Amino acid sequence: PKWFIRKRGRATAYASMGSAASALLSPLYIVWFIDLFGWRTAWVLVGIIMFIVVAPFTLLVRRAPEDIGLLPDGEKLESPEVGGTTPNKTTPQRRSPVTSSEHSFTVREALRYRTTYLLILASMVTSQSTVGLGSTYFPYFLDVGVSEAAAALAVSAYGGFALAGRLIWGHLADKVHIRHLMLILCMATGLTLLLMIRVDTTLLAFVYTSLSGLTLGGYVAVNQLVWPNYYGRHHIGAIRGTFGVISRWTTAGGPFVAAFIFDVTGNYDPAFMIMFAGWMLAFIFFYFARPLKPRIPTEEATRTSHR
Repeated sequence: PKWFIRKRGRATAYASMGSAASALLSPLYIVWFIDLFGWRTAWVLVGIIMFIVVAPFTLLVRRAPEDIGLLPDGEKLESPEVGGTTPNKTTPQRRSPVTSSEHSFTVREALRYRTTYLLILASMVTSQSTVGLGSTYFPYFLDVGVSEAAAALAVSAYGGFALAGRLIWGHLADKVHIRHLMLILCMATGLTLLLMIRVDTTLLAFVYTSLSGLTLGGYVAVNQLVWPNYYGRHHIGAIRGTFGVISRWTTAGGPFVAAFIFDVTGNYDPAFMIMFAGWMLAFIFFYFARPLKPRIPTEEATRTSHR
């Protein structure tokens, strides 16, 4: 989000394709590892692979484009002529129109808006699904009679369709306000989840994971745009770090709640209905989470009036 404004949606879609590709490929080789070495050794091997792949790339990450003399979206600084003379190194440069068009809120400012609390609630009620569903697919499919190989392929299908979903929703995010996209995705993901309860064949397992890839897979990517698109990019680290703490707790509880309900009731259906209710609640929260209008401080308003 710090590197893009006008192209933020499609950039996030491309950047998040790595996790979708992982969902496409990892079920296949993890099942192979488990068959060969058992699940404990398989987890160790996955951890080693993650470290080898991820660690080198962390050395290339930069905080923001301004840190290395660039601007978001590849924009260039414009140097206006002063007094009819050609600008030089001492001439003040004005910011790119794209960069200056986005207002960035601080954490203190964000706390003044009702929208902030609605977005926190929306992230809380959906976070159980974003992690809880992924950890439930495989055992659920096995419980309803799908073979281990077919279950792994069905989970892999989720990743394949998530790749497409992220591209579709990411490009739409550059044209449609993020609130409208979230309303569509919450409703679509919730309704698709109802199909999960009806899965009892391999075909339905593939149908569900394909639809879920387009909806839930798209939501996982587009959801990353909510905070920067509402609050701007300059303080996005502090804002997400502050307001994301609560939803992290509910995210962590997602797999546990689903597993606990299964142990108590003998099936996952009540857990899926709770997740469905969460998506419907999120729809309501996003509906009332109106776009923000910056409140100009008194001294800034005074300066503006004198211009």
